[in-house]
Amino acid sequence: MGSTPTKLVICWTNISGYMAACWRALAARPGIDLEVIAWADEHATSDTAFDAGLLSGIRHRLLGPGERDDGPLVERLVLERRPDAVLVCGWGFPAYRRLSAVPGLRDVPFIMSMDTPWQGSWRQVLSLPFKRRHVRRMTAVLTAGERASDHARRLGVAERRIHKGIYAYDERLFHAGLLDERCALPGGWPRRFLFVGRYVPSKGLDVLLDAYATYRQAVSHPWELTCCGRGSLQGQVASAPGVTDRGFVQPGDQPAVLREHGAFILPSRYEPWGVVVAEALGTGLPVICSSACGAAVELLHPWSNGLLVPTGDVAALAAALRYVHDHADELPAMGRRAAAVAPGYGAGVWARRVEAICRDVVPAHAPPPTIPPADG
Repeated sequence: MGSTPTKLVICWTNISGYMAACWRALAARPGIDLEVIAWADEHATSDTAFDAGLLSGIRHRLLGPGERDDGPLVERLVLERRPDAVLVCGWGFPAYRRLSAVPGLRDVPFIMSMDTPWQGSWRQVLSLPFKRRHVRRMTAVLTAGERASDHARRLGVAERRIHKGIYAYDERLFHAGLLDERCALPGGWPRRFLFVGRYVPSKGLDVLLDAYATYRQAVSHPWELTCCGRGSLQGQVASAPGVTDRGFVQPGDQPAVLREHGAFILPSRYEPWGVVVAEALGTGLPVICSSACGAAVELLHPWSNGLLVPTGDVAALAAALRYVHDHADELPAMGRRAAAVAPGYGAGVWARRVEAICRDVVPAHAPPPTIPPADG
């Protein structure tokens, strides 16, 4: 790459606080000249409501609902940038998927992110030939962790082309200083549980509400449960005894919420990774999560910085809540171990990783891609 920064175009779907932090850290790297193409959030219909201001300071183009499937538009946007490398998210989005076959990008290295764990379902087995054809064009694959890496290997991706860590958290917001602040609260370590995520069945929120009801009946002074998010299960959250619905909380306001709670819960039925686990651990908050959470493989050390429960098991989750309740005096020590393991998954490390991948895949004197004439 020499002294000239690599022109990298990232083609992404929905924006989020953690990906914005990653992109901002990457844009600050001296070896990267970054542009992001992503989807504009549809506040009225989405279970998230991230502020587009999250991308302030990052050169970007947000695609509206009528543009995200417009292959020629996306192709033109990427070609106009004359990239040295393109990072695309997965294979499920036609406008992005077709980029790897664009003649003007024939000599451009492609990096593909993938978070889907291998589960051995018939759908995954039947789709292997299609995915293998697509992945063959990729110079490198960036996975969410070991579970997605296993999937990549089954697609025939060589180990040297697999890089773990497509997701990371904003360590400037979710930092270990919040652990000290939590410990210094006038009432001591907070006796409150916290869930942050979409209010949908895939997040296991119904499992949590049932487990929490069981826990409440088993103790004389139950901890309160706070839920932050929005979605189809909002009515159940609002009507559950002992549960406070805080609604959707913007990333910048979440650290204050985490500081006020004593344990974090993510009981997902399906969770390719789960950045919120890293965010909670980063603030020194012990985590209870289901075995479906991919982040548990890399981050959770059961009985050390949190608890792992079987997916969809109400009784096991209720027992975990009871354990945290009965061992509140151990939570600060668990929190310190949590805060120690999380920083390796911060946005700064993510940016260094992606810059290194670009340095590896971009030839030192690669000619820029050509833009075909307007008449084709």
